[in-house]
Amino acid sequence: MFKRKAIVLISILLVMSFFAACGDSIEINDSTENSTEITEVNNHIELPEDTIGFGLDTTNAVPSTILITGWSGTNITTEKRNTTTTETENTTTTQKTKKSETISTTSADSFKSWQDSLFASNDPSTAAKVLEFAGFQYDPVQGIYFSTINPLQRNFGFNPLYDRAAPYIGMIYLTKRIFFTCDNRDWMIQIWKGQYGITVGAEIGIYNKPVDRQSEHYDCVGDEDMVEMAMLVYKNDELYFSRGPEKHWWLTGFKLLDVTTLVDLRLSMIITFDAPGMGEAFENSLKALDDEEIKWDRVLNTFFIEW
Repeated sequence: MFKRKAIVLISILLVMSFFAACGDSIEINDSTENSTEITEVNNHIELPEDTIGFGLDTTNAVPSTILITGWSGTNITTEKRNTTTTETENTTTTQKTKKSETISTTSADSFKSWQDSLFASNDPSTAAKVLEFAGFQYDPVQGIYFSTINPLQRNFGFNPLYDRAAPYIGMIYLTKRIFFTCDNRDWMIQIWKGQYGITVGAEIGIYNKPVDRQSEHYDCVGDEDMVEMAMLVYKNDELYFSRGPEKHWWLTGFKLLDVTTLVDLRLSMIITFDAPGMGEAFENSLKALDDEEIKWDRVLNTFFIEW
């Protein structure tokens, strides 16, 4: 439960820390200039051309930004006519739509500006230190938060109780678990996507435990057992954000202050095992799983999975 609670607490801290850490130093408006030096994070994924069955062409893909819709505070007066009511209503609707789109874009830009100012800074006095302590980093290019290699959560492993408790703390997500055995250890790769409190995101995790351990509790794998992972997250069939490829045990990405329905998210993953035996065991488990919601293909020791 600690891992899930941490994400909710971090989400709240991200909002509160803006006011606590910055005071009057940042003015949130359309003309805000961000002088903080930003370090770009390269999360572009290049897929082989012969990838089968996925159509994951990311050549011109641009990650979506968070849209925060709001009210302009301006009333639009509709002229009443007896004979041209429909035309007037259509014109008014168009004006409202344009205003809403402008407000959404402006709000999103302002929101991202203060995120950049807070978390894409080398200033030790900023809220970035709080984020780092919690085991997360901020990607200013995509406006997402992601887990580091050694967050606090790595000390607690994984237990199914975490997922069972999630809805009670505001986390509504879908998850799949793939179990297999290799090298006298039980392994599990778990994937998640959905609404995490006030964030939207996805996760890929790899865990193991001794075969003689009867409990369902798994350990987070050590550095020597990490695998290369990458993921593309789509929302309403548009690229939402991407992560990797990199060797990791818990590849994640979260966008703050956004909402989604579970059916609107699609997760495409690439997982590469170093040992051929791991690939064979994983493939056998995918076949045994026989899940119609998961499509997959294998090229050597690399698996392309879409869910």
